[in-house]
Amino acid sequence: MHNFCFMVKTYSKDMDYCKRLVDSINLFNVDNIFTYLVVEELDREKFESLATDSIAIVTMESIPVEFASVPINGISTGYINQEITKLAFWKLGLSKNYLCLDSDCTFLRPFFKSDFMYNENAPYTFLTEDAALQADPNYYATHWVGRKRSLDLILDEVEFSPNFLMTCHGMQVMSSSVLEHFEMNFLRQRKLEIRNILEISPYEFSWYNFWLQKNFQDNLHIREPNFLTIHSEQMELNLRIQNISEADIARGYVGVIWNSNYSRGFGVIDGADNRTSTLARLLTFKELFVILTLRVKLGFKIKISRLIRRL
Repeated sequence: MHNFCFMVKTYSKDMDYCKRLVDSINLFNVDNIFTYLVVEELDREKFESLATDSIAIVTMESIPVEFASVPINGISTGYINQEITKLAFWKLGLSKNYLCLDSDCTFLRPFFKSDFMYNENAPYTFLTEDAALQADPNYYATHWVGRKRSLDLILDEVEFSPNFLMTCHGMQVMSSSVLEHFEMNFLRQRKLEIRNILEISPYEFSWYNFWLQKNFQDNLHIREPNFLTIHSEQMELNLRIQNISEADIARGYVGVIWNSNYSRGFGVIDGADNRTSTLARLLTFKELFVILTLRVKLGFKIKISRLIRRL
């Protein structure tokens, strides 16, 4: 059994994303942290080419848990089952702690076990109050309100009333001992399966984090997220406008997540994209035309003002 490892739940349609992630792991993995790629049996052969001495393929079906066979609350079985996988991977007995990585993330600089583990036995817990996302009017209206309602349902179920809400969107280190405690003292007592709690609220990391915060305060070692999540094309556009590169991001984070919910239509995003290519990809022809027109008008006004000052 590993003390700490990476766990990536992926599938065939995310092969290009997963390859980008694996390439970054191979490039920056200073401490040779072991990685498990969890795929469905029908996809196993497609991912075998990514296996190495420190990367192994595990089938989702080998995890002893009940998976969803139908959509839950309008969410596809594939999405629900990757959430179940993250909460149930510990049952394989492969690692005491594991960082759940998504295929759409990539490492940006050399990383170490100490980036994720407080000490040999205790992991860091990456939590945030999401102040920036609450202040973003687009994210608040389209995501935050509904997400907050779902998180409140989890708080009610686990009977936890924090002074302030701290949660995460992914890239969390899961403790097998905490998950086992959750199963023994919550799921089994209520005769529930993991898929049942996702019917209540489909936020797997918050089920884990709220239980952890309630029951393991003495072993809670909180850090801010060390992956920057680009939630939307607007957030990516803001980065490019500010001319923030992946090298700049790497000063504060070990990696970045180009959220596939918005980026999938553009293909695998190249971190080397510059502002010009991003504007061309994200803006409509009409928006580009308006910007160009305004730019010409503004340039003309600047030239006139400079001429007047010279006179």
